[in-house]
Amino acid sequence: GDRPFNMAPFFGYAVRRLASSDIPYTYIRNAMYADPLPPYIPELAERGRLLYPAGDGKISFISRRDLAKAIVKIAAAPQLLGKKYTLTGEKTYTMLELAALLSDVCGQSIVYKPMTKEEFAAEYDQPQGFGEVLASLYTAAEKHLMDEMTDDYFMITGEHPEPLEQFVKRKYEELNA
Repeated sequence: GDRPFNMAPFFGYAVRRLASSDIPYTYIRNAMYADPLPPYIPELAERGRLLYPAGDGKISFISRRDLAKAIVKIAAAPQLLGKKYTLTGEKTYTMLELAALLSDVCGQSIVYKPMTKEEFAAEYDQPQGFGEVLASLYTAAEKHLMDEMTDDYFMITGEHPEPLEQFVKRKYEELNA
């Protein structure tokens, strides 16, 4: 398909192989990790800009802690096994909204002024080749492929995932304590 995220073919390959085998499996997809945002805030504040090349696309975020909670619940409950899940936050964010959220958390102005995909890939190319993979995530966001939201997390855990604003604020305060 028209999936610009560079890793999509690899993820798709594993699922196709599992689906065509006799191996029982549970398929869990996730929204974008929220965890890299708090430690990234000082760099963004220094630049005064959020530079993800995502256009007007929206992104759903979820923390790795919430992912782990849901995965443990699935692993421990036989009735949850053998299904497909997409674990997301309960809100999607445009880059303008994300810039405002990050500004609120750090108390400094961060505006959405994206780099080009090429600039972004070159800037974050450590380890070598990673910049292009990372930039492809934002190309996917720009094409509105990163804004999926489900209630799978709530259905599995009976809880709501931690809201992005609360997560980023809590982790940023922990990092700067």
